[in-house]
Amino acid sequence: MKKIICVLTIAMAGLALQGCAGMAIPDMTPDEEKLVAEYAAGLLLKYDDSFENGILSEEQLAKAKEKERIQRERDEKSRRLAEEYLQKTEAAEKESSSKDKKNKDKNDSDESAQKAIETIDRQGVGNFLGMEGLSVEYDGYRKVKSYPESGNYAFSVDAANGKELVLADMTLSNVTTDDVQVDMFNNSATFNLVLSDGSRVPCSSTLLLDDFSIYKDTVSAGAKVNTILLFEVNENVSLEGAYIDIKDNDRQGNLMLN
Repeated sequence: MKKIICVLTIAMAGLALQGCAGMAIPDMTPDEEKLVAEYAAGLLLKYDDSFENGILSEEQLAKAKEKERIQRERDEKSRRLAEEYLQKTEAAEKESSSKDKKNKDKNDSDESAQKAIETIDRQGVGNFLGMEGLSVEYDGYRKVKSYPESGNYAFSVDAANGKELVLADMTLSNVTTDDVQVDMFNNSATFNLVLSDGSRVPCSSTLLLDDFSIYKDTVSAGAKVNTILLFEVNENVSLEGAYIDIKDNDRQGNLMLN
């Protein structure tokens, strides 16, 4: 079949070159050239396995277009988020390099003078973060080796050797009759997993589209969106008594993991 296509392709190319010097091809009228070209194109489609008699049904064409549109939108969103993430990271690194060392001692002393640490209810994450029009509910956690675990995704995260991923599931619910813009990407909130021994595991920075710590999108009226917070811990580490420490400006709250 490939040989037939090659021969037909060469034949069609020959028609296009018939006016060139030295080509021994008989003269044809424009109508004759058109007929030959259409006949050759029909044969190409006939012997091309990707076509069924050279014709796609309206349903097949609609599905193909919809699939292409969804993939194109996903790719564009991933590209845009990646660009914003890299720009923000670069700016943050430049700023933090000049401020972190000078402010470390001051921040440590200021933390002791802050307001009392709050206890955050599973349904109260959105209220704690001041997210108007949205309810953010913590639905529990799970341990995995990679995320997402299956499917065709632009980005994924794999645990390092001797590590595993702890995913804290967060459900965003739009409780209003209007669309709500969410921009955790430019939010000042930080998330740390505090283990029973007091060690702190910062939330991993990812480019996942459902990463709650950088989630930036519109939640339609009445809609729900599933997101996650991701932490990388040592394999088989005990999560008994662990909690997520959330800081937002001068507020600090603890969300129990179990």
